[in-house]
Amino acid sequence: MFQYTYIQPTDIPDILNTAIEFNIESQCGVPVDPNSLVDYIVKTLEHKVGNVIIARQKDDLKFAGTLMVVTDSMWWDKNYKIASEVFWWVAPEFRGSSCGSDMLIIGESLARELGAQEFHMFCLESVNPDRVASLLERSGYVQAQRMFRKRF
Repeated sequence: MFQYTYIQPTDIPDILNTAIEFNIESQCGVPVDPNSLVDYIVKTLEHKVGNVIIARQKDDLKFAGTLMVVTDSMWWDKNYKIASEVFWWVAPEFRGSSCGSDMLIIGESLARELGAQEFHMFCLESVNPDRVASLLERSGYVQAQRMFRKRF
């Protein structure tokens, strides 16, 4: 049903549109700066510390979702490498399909290839938290922390 690839320059418009849609859906409140997003992706690829997975429907190549994975060493042990999701988004019409879980499996494989010993995924309270948490738990993840924020 889907084809999965790593990002190509022609995918940038879809990534920018996704960022805008996600920003609205997540009620993030921080405007999307296209230049910042593109710069971040380019630097990640140049430094070979991550990649962006693109999902498209096989029959019409419609953009279905994306997952960006980056790696870094733990701050207290430079020999222990972790991978983290930067963004993970599935278009509403493809939620409930295999798209999200397929990208998660590919993301885990990418994390291993980049030398990570663990993978951190995030579950926003404003975007289907129970559904996302359920998928992550079924995939072997355990809740590791709670995050709080305060805006100034």
